[in-house]
Amino acid sequence: MPLLVKTFPKAHPTWQHCRSTLLTRCNSRASAKLFEDAAREEAEEQLEVAKRRPPPQTVSTHENWTGDESIQDAVLRMLVDKYKPLRSGHIRSADEKIKSSLTNLSPTSSMISEDSDAFFAHSVPSSSSSTGASADHKPWLVTFKVPSHAAKIKFARLPPSPKPSPVSAPPPTISCIKQQKRAKQVARVTEARESSLDYRIGRRSGQQHANPSSMKGWASLVEERIEKARIQGQFKVLSGRGKPLVREVEERNPFVAREEFLMNRIVQRNGAAPPWVEIQGEMESSLQSLRLMLRSSWIRRTVRMLTLTGDAAHNWTIEELKHHRDPEWEQRELAFHEQAITDLNSLIRKYNTVAPYVVRRPYTTRETELQLAIEGSAQHIYEKLQAKDSAQSQATGSSVEDISDDPSTSSTGATGSALTNIRLRDVLRDLWQNMRMSR
Repeated sequence: MPLLVKTFPKAHPTWQHCRSTLLTRCNSRASAKLFEDAAREEAEEQLEVAKRRPPPQTVSTHENWTGDESIQDAVLRMLVDKYKPLRSGHIRSADEKIKSSLTNLSPTSSMISEDSDAFFAHSVPSSSSSTGASADHKPWLVTFKVPSHAAKIKFARLPPSPKPSPVSAPPPTISCIKQQKRAKQVARVTEARESSLDYRIGRRSGQQHANPSSMKGWASLVEERIEKARIQGQFKVLSGRGKPLVREVEERNPFVAREEFLMNRIVQRNGAAPPWVEIQGEMESSLQSLRLMLRSSWIRRTVRMLTLTGDAAHNWTIEELKHHRDPEWEQRELAFHEQAITDLNSLIRKYNTVAPYVVRRPYTTRETELQLAIEGSAQHIYEKLQAKDSAQSQATGSSVEDISDDPSTSSTGATGSALTNIRLRDVLRDLWQNMRMSR
């Protein structure tokens, strides 16, 4: 014990722990162990009860918030904002905080119980060297031994990692070779085009393209280009030479600024337009082609059927032709018409998704387009029927004159007159009626 006092001061944590360990070994009796366990169990029970007990409710001495700040609180807040309060309590330095934290540290019982003998055997010097006062103690002579619970590190020299071997480039494939050849051809064509343009404007082969960096340089470049164009005679073949400038109506609009007018004209000349305008053009072309197809198909069908049935043109009027329908033709062309209307409606749906609300289009139907085609082609059908009737009348008149002038047919009498009354139109009409009756 005196040796331990000389080695470590009483305030040292190692001293405190060693003292408690020695006292425990000295008083290692069964009764002391029982009393210690009972005291520990009572302390644990009191701690559990304290944890289960609800915390006392703190009664607030302040009034509830009414939405308005009181004068006292406002004055206090302004004073605190202007004069910051000082820190209260004892201010400790960093050294004092470190010392207080070191005194609270205590090694575990397992460390001391397992390695106490080995630690004191190596760390405490011999009696001959420690007989002097504590002031003569030299702590650098103390050797430290790593405890058994600490991790052991084995130093080893790792072999150097092997250098990565250079990866050989893969052999070129056929597609890569073709792509390289195509790129070379494009480069040659581009170079030839540039050379032809340079030769046309008179630039020498070794002369570089001008790249001015100031307004004076740009002015010189413009003057040079104008002079070359004048020498080549490009100003003599101008389309508007000697004619007044074409003025547009929008140019005189007082509600459109000059800059906006010029920008709109540039956009229009380059063919740029919003997406819904482009889709609108596609939709209009599809609609016009559908209507033209319906009209041409209906005209051919109506003229052919009315000619075969033998109905003369004077028996039909334009109003009657507008309301004339052919159920057989409509049933036969139903699938084709439905598919065409479906494609057109899908294009209209695409247009309505991107177009403004005021320019959207309604969907079309087969009956609507068919009725428009029938009404629009009535005049054309009437003219074709009249032309066919007049052509047949002229052909019939010429055939009757030829028969009456023939002497071989004049002696037949009634037989000849009967033959002249038979016409091809009548035969076809009878044939058509017989076919319809058989159905």
